[in-house]
Amino acid sequence: MKTRPHRILRLSVSLFIVLLLVSLQPLFAAGPPVPSSFENPVVIMFVIVMLILLLIIALLSNLLLGVAQVKAHREKEKADPSKLLPPAIIACLLLGNPAFSQSAANTISTTSSSSWGISGLSTEAFYLMASVLFVELLVIFLLLMNVRGLLRAEKQ
Repeated sequence: MKTRPHRILRLSVSLFIVLLLVSLQPLFAAGPPVPSSFENPVVIMFVIVMLILLLIIALLSNLLLGVAQVKAHREKEKADPSKLLPPAIIACLLLGNPAFSQSAANTISTTSSSSWGISGLSTEAFYLMASVLFVELLVIFLLLMNVRGLLRAEKQ
């Protein structure tokens, strides 16, 4: 009886090893794995700058919300909100129409991509990261302009 559990254990361990080796075989069918793009120092720099700019955006948006709440509380006592609602609704309805326009002629098909890359990155990844940085800088600029405008109106 003591040999039977030992035999079952040995059979199950050998079956597990065989299944493990068979399941690993397709992993190396296409050759060695491609190195990760996160090993590139340019990508690491881009990600760190993006995170810092994201933190700046969060702080500026919190500041803007605080200044806007103070200004809204002061103007709430002065203005009647029913006068502002109809023009705002009409503006939203008129500005929303171009968002729904679609044209089949404007579709662009990209069939080839450059194999050279920029700083070891593919061109798509580089331009995507650069555009995210540009959008973050644009958002920071707009937040600063809004804070400046609210504070300037506050002084007057």
